[in-house]
Amino acid sequence: MSVRHMWYKDHSFEAKNMSLLSPGEIPEYDVNDPDFRTLQQAAMICSEARFDTSSLPDPSKVDYLTCHVIGDATETGLIRFF
Repeated sequence: MSVRHMWYKDHSFEAKNMSLLSPGEIPEYDVNDPDFRTLQQAAMICSEARFDTSSLPDPSKVDYLTCHVIGDATETGLIRFF
């Protein structure tokens, strides 16, 4: 699963992952917006999913879009996005 849209500030935003943006492309959402930050914080605090870095050769270099996740599909989508 993946996050496709977010709803906050009475508006729907396309939720394209920052790491997947083309050079020069600007996301619809503002990561510095306090409401976005609240949504992000709530998603992370409520998630029980975790990245499994135990089998990585260098755990300090994690590709969060492909790293194995321990958790259900919905929470996996959330932590990969945020």
